[in-house]
Amino acid sequence: MATTAAGTPYVESSDLVANYPGVSLALANHIDGLGGGKVLQVVHGSTSTQVISTATTMVDTNLTATITPSSATSRILVLFFQNGCDKSSPGTLTSMRLRLMRDATNVGQFAYFAGWTSTSSELKFANLSGSELDLPNTTSAVVYKTQFANEVAGSGQISVNNNAKSSITLMEISA
Repeated sequence: MATTAAGTPYVESSDLVANYPGVSLALANHIDGLGGGKVLQVVHGSTSTQVISTATTMVDTNLTATITPSSATSRILVLFFQNGCDKSSPGTLTSMRLRLMRDATNVGQFAYFAGWTSTSSELKFANLSGSELDLPNTTSAVVYKTQFANEVAGSGQISVNNNAKSSITLMEISA
């Protein structure tokens, strides 16, 4: 690999540009000069198993995925899509809280249905997409999952994974 006077790596036409098929020499230089930030692995999980709750304490949503980082310095980019539904009686106030967990550690908190009052007999659907860049600092398997709770004690039912699939994607990003 060739380097500039400042020590920055670059690809010369005599180098193995074939490692980057279909890209220009300038783009090959950019790609080859990157040290970290590369996606090392991708894991995906999904569920369509409905979970219904009136609890104000967190309940698992059945949406999980497990990844084993190849390095303790890798970050895990978590992308998730969680659907939910207000299944309460007309006029009942519900407010749903969702959190992202790594094993037993809360790594992100999200809220939706906040202060929403259902005034008809229709089911009210809401979807939440979220992301979190996490540093688990391990090379052991880690489980990411979502949990939900009803914020309003004594209010109606809320559910997740109702008539639609929820999904979670984990990407290991090199340091």
